[in-house]
Amino acid sequence: MRNVPQLMDFLGTWSLDPIPAACLLVTAAGYLWAAELVRRRQPARPWPRRHTACFIAGIVLLWLAILGPVGGFDDIFFWAHMTQHLILTMLAAPLLVLGEPVLLILRVATPAWRR
Repeated sequence: MRNVPQLMDFLGTWSLDPIPAACLLVTAAGYLWAAELVRRRQPARPWPRRHTACFIAGIVLLWLAILGPVGGFDDIFFWAHMTQHLILTMLAAPLLVLGEPVLLILRVATPAWRR
């Protein structure tokens, strides 16, 4: 029970850097816009929800690793920095790939743009 205040201090530490936050929000919004556009244009073949769920989960993990409690201590503690590496490479990156953003871009693009 003695460690509860320390844990709450850790979980309450967030770093809000505007540039990474804006990039993550714009990326998530662009992906959701493109997925909705594919759903409207091609109702027979809508964009799979599992792809959207994977991509958004990857964005959330990026947010937590970069701007969350781990990101708040990454320049102080080596373990936080290495945890950040693990989250980015072993969790967030595969989820982003499972979201298939390149295929989504191709499905949104016009045939002329694809050429």
